[in-house]
Amino acid sequence: MLSLQASCPAFATGVTAEVADLAEALRTVFPPGLEAAYLTWNRVPVRLGYHTDVSAMVGDLIPALEAVVGLARGSTVVQWATESLRARWELGWDPQTVRGLARWDSVAGDYEGLLNERNILMTPRFGFLLAWNTLLRKLAEALAANHLSLADPDLLHRMSDLTRILPGPA
Repeated sequence: MLSLQASCPAFATGVTAEVADLAEALRTVFPPGLEAAYLTWNRVPVRLGYHTDVSAMVGDLIPALEAVVGLARGSTVVQWATESLRARWELGWDPQTVRGLARWDSVAGDYEGLLNERNILMTPRFGFLLAWNTLLRKLAEALAANHLSLADPDLLHRMSDLTRILPGPA
């Protein structure tokens, strides 16, 4: 089972800045150390700081979600390397289910042992996509409240496309 609590993060508004990419844009609008989302992998919580972790994850998250959306069946490998999380996920999916096999090397709170005991994930595909879209919509909301110019806007455009096609409230 996978779930994600995006919470209601505080973020900067009215910031005008030129930034390199989506990761830097997120670090610009989310204050360090304050706001977090919580990923639950087989009932084990994993804290994802918006400023540090989520900003570092988007570069791998967006292509992985595009693959799950774009192919009826497939597989991909995602490696997370953030300030408080190091993990490798092997994801496979079919029209109904996403399966994951994870290796957790480091997790804030020292939960990697428990996570590795519960490293096999089976979750409905719809729920997997809905959970991540909740997070992407929070990111889009924070970015829309600011005036950021991205030198490389590719991931931002791809994230916007995903928020329109993934399940979730309109």
